[in-house]
Amino acid sequence: MDDFIVLTNEDGEEERFQFIDSIEMDGKVYFVLTPAQEEESPDDGGEGEDDEEEDIVILRMDTNEESGEETLVSIEDDDEVDRVFDLFIQQSEEYAEIDDLEDDDDDGDMG
Repeated sequence: MDDFIVLTNEDGEEERFQFIDSIEMDGKVYFVLTPAQEEESPDDGGEGEDDEEEDIVILRMDTNEESGEETLVSIEDDDEVDRVFDLFIQQSEEYAEIDDLEDDDDDGDMG
């Protein structure tokens, strides 16, 4: 299942993102997103190699203390972004290991 969210940037323009994961770190919640790919024709002008790389966007969930409204905000601190990304990679590898173990269990002899 693909989960998409639409965010409004600082210029008031809507941008569509695919939700990849949420990460909790130091009591804060972060969203890992990638810009949604628009449907395009198969002829990409010979730049097919770029399709393998996806941009990752990491935003922090902040809560307005007065209104209680939650918003996703850009992270200015590069060290914070790096720590969240490292945790995301670590969790992704753990998920992959679990999937591999489940696949191995599925391949077991049934009788």
